[in-house]
Amino acid sequence: FPAPAFVAERLATYAIYLGVSVPALLAMQFFKIAVYDRPDRPLHALIRSALSIFTSGRCIAGFSLIAITNSFFFSFLVMKRAIPWFNPFSWDATFDQWDRFIHLGFRPWEVLQPVIGYGVISKFIDFNYYLWAITLCMYFLHFAFFEPSNQLRNRGILAYMLVWTMGGTLLATVFSSAGPCYFGYLGLGYDPYVGLMQYLHSIERAYSLITPEGQLWLWQSNLNQQANIVVKGISAMPSMHNAQVFLLVLAVWNKGLLIRSLAVAHCFLIFIGSVHLGWHYAVDGYFGFAIAAVCWLAADRLAHMWENRWGMSGRTVEA
Repeated sequence: FPAPAFVAERLATYAIYLGVSVPALLAMQFFKIAVYDRPDRPLHALIRSALSIFTSGRCIAGFSLIAITNSFFFSFLVMKRAIPWFNPFSWDATFDQWDRFIHLGFRPWEVLQPVIGYGVISKFIDFNYYLWAITLCMYFLHFAFFEPSNQLRNRGILAYMLVWTMGGTLLATVFSSAGPCYFGYLGLGYDPYVGLMQYLHSIERAYSLITPEGQLWLWQSNLNQQANIVVKGISAMPSMHNAQVFLLVLAVWNKGLLIRSLAVAHCFLIFIGSVHLGWHYAVDGYFGFAIAAVCWLAADRLAHMWENRWGMSGRTVEA
C-alpha cells in the first residue's frame, strides 16, 4: 500500500478514535453513577468523576493503551484486506455443509426465517448488529481507564489482542471464506442463500436496513482494492463479531446482574444477526465463541505470569 496513504489513514483513525473515546468515557461514567452509585448530587459526581479520568495517573496509561491498540487494530485491518491475496476464498462450500450437518440437514437461516423474517424484527436485529462497534469500544475503554485490578486489566487487554491475532488474522487466513452474502459471487454453480438475500433487499428501503448496501459496498471495494479504504476486508471464519461479544460476556461476568444480562442478550442477538443478515455461517459464530474462551483462559495465565514477574500481584490502580 502507498506509504503516504497508510500514514494518513493511521493518523485519521487514531484521531477519530480519540474523538469517540472521550464522550464514550463520560457516558460510561454517567451510567455507573446513575445506576449504581446514585449520589445525592449526580451532576457534581459526574463532573468530579470525569475530572478524575484526566487528572489521575490512569489518564496517561489509558490514552497510551489507546495509541498502542489503535496501531495494532489498524495493522489487523490491513492484514484482513490482504487475506484473499494469501489464500483465496475456498472454504464457503465446506462451511455450508458443516452448517447443514450440525443442524440436522437444515441451514440455520432457513430455520430462523419463519420466526424472525419480518421487517420490524429484521430492522431491530440490523440495528443491534452495528451496536457491536460501540460495545467493542466500551470493552476496551473499561480496561484502559476503569478496571482497578492490574491482573484483570492485563487479562482483558491481552485477551482482546489474542482474539484479533489468532482468530481474525491467523485462522481467518487459513480458513479463508467470504460468507453467505457473497456465496453467489464465488462461482460455485449454486447459491443456497439467494432466498435470504432477496428477502433482505426486499425490505431494505422500507425499513432502512444498513446491511444490504454495506455488503455490496464491501464487495465492490474489495474488488477495486482502493488504497484509501481501510475497513474493507472480507473474512467470515471465524466470526470476530461473535468472538468479541462473547469475550465481553466473559469479561463482565463478575460485574453484576444488570451488566451481565445486557451482555448476554447482546451476544445472543449478534449471533442471530450474523446468520439472519447473511454475514456468517453459524459455524463461524461457534468457532468465534470457542476462540474467545480459549484466549480468555490463555490471557489469564499470561497475566498471572506478568504480575508475578514484576511483583505486582494484588495491586490496584485508582481510576
